[in-house]
Amino acid sequence: MNKNILTTWLVSYLSQLVGISEEMIDTSKELERYGLDSTAGAGLIGDLNEWLSIELDITTIYDYPSIDLLSDFLVEHFAVEA
Repeated sequence: MNKNILTTWLVSYLSQLVGISEEMIDTSKELERYGLDSTAGAGLIGDLNEWLSIELDITTIYDYPSIDLLSDFLVEHFAVEA
């Protein structure tokens, strides 16, 4: 697993969730700009936990509010390859 795979997964996830094309998603922008509310954020964290077999706290989405920041955090703290 590397940062590119994480970023691609997160872009696809957000695209499907909010119903916009992947090309419209700027990975440096905060997820809430795309309509990601607390309920959807909790779902995202739960799906990441399941996919990566990790234990992220729900507040992670607020601490790392963009795809870029979240991917960087995962690579740095969960031994996901860069």
